[in-house]
Amino acid sequence: MLEPSQTIKKVKVLQFYRTYFPDTQGGGEEVIRQIGLNVSDRVDMRICALSPNIDQPEEVQMNGITVLRIPQCFELASCGFAWKGLAQFVAACKWADVIHYHYPWPFADLLDLLFIRRLGKKRVVTYHSDIVRQQGLLQLYSPL
Repeated sequence: MLEPSQTIKKVKVLQFYRTYFPDTQGGGEEVIRQIGLNVSDRVDMRICALSPNIDQPEEVQMNGITVLRIPQCFELASCGFAWKGLAQFVAACKWADVIHYHYPWPFADLLDLLFIRRLGKKRVVTYHSDIVRQQGLLQLYSPL
């Protein structure tokens, strides 16, 4: 039992997904929102997502959760890419104890290879679906 003066340190989790509210509303976004709403007593969660609707990185509060929106530069085969907010993304990764990816998203895998592994952070991947429509690209992506 904890003494009144003791506090439990919350685990800091960065959710990283290709899109999030208010830009899009879908199953992946709702899964992330529900995770945030249901673990807030034990987890300090932030969300990092790409946005095709902004020009500069911005932080917004949604449902008591900090959302870092990074400008999407382009999209290829339903996969968003962003370069403008990489410094903010790396800073968010440094803040986190755990980085939670949502598969499939090749850009996240690329950033993991280039930046996140070097930080030595724990990583979690949630599998959402197979790559179905882009079978040719799947051959390029499968080594990741």
